[in-house]
Amino acid sequence: MLADDFFLVSWDTTGTGKPRLHVQGIALGLAGALIGELVLHQRIAVRGVRLDVIDSEDVMDKVTNRVLADIGDSPHHTDVRTWLAYLAQRSVDDVGARL
Repeated sequence: MLADDFFLVSWDTTGTGKPRLHVQGIALGLAGALIGELVLHQRIAVRGVRLDVIDSEDVMDKVTNRVLADIGDSPHHTDVRTWLAYLAQRSVDDVGARL
């Protein structure tokens, strides 16, 4: 999973347990990676500055399914920046728990 890989390279998981980058940057990167996972699974499309759900069928992962459900449940919010900001609020916890 894209977000899992990003988490592992941005956090010192074998030594100090501290982030290698600024935590807000990690959270934003993880949010982008979660969106990227849905793009790779062909569940959403990024068209310019918009996110559009193209297939709402579940992906075999609880975290990614939750992101897809959130995007699908809020069709009036389509701006990529809005979703990055929203998902960044919980991305570290969600991806950390998934690992």
